[in-house]
Amino acid sequence: MGDGDRKRREKNRPCQRRRSPRVRLPIQVKWRTSRLRGIAALADLSTHGARLEDSRTQPEKGAEIQVALEIAPLPRIVVTGVVQRLTWDGFVVDFFEVDAELARLIADAVALVG
Repeated sequence: MGDGDRKRREKNRPCQRRRSPRVRLPIQVKWRTSRLRGIAALADLSTHGARLEDSRTQPEKGAEIQVALEIAPLPRIVVTGVVQRLTWDGFVVDFFEVDAELARLIADAVALVG
């Protein structure tokens, strides 16, 4: 099967729905991988992932990453995931398995802003 066939199938595939609601949070977050660290604007957040923007540096696609969120009045949230894709000014992170307590904290953060 050629590359054109794969692209055609992907183009005709129905839109996939997000696994969980996302919300925009106007905060800066700190992130780090084994090689880099940085600060970025949190574009959106859900219990399954986040999109970060305005980062001066970008980690490699596929890199394991920790993202630290500080959303008052909640305690600091540190989530580990993988860099799923790069964007023109940032990147998208898919979180690894999130335990129930962490999922609740993220859902609380989403509720505070949403």
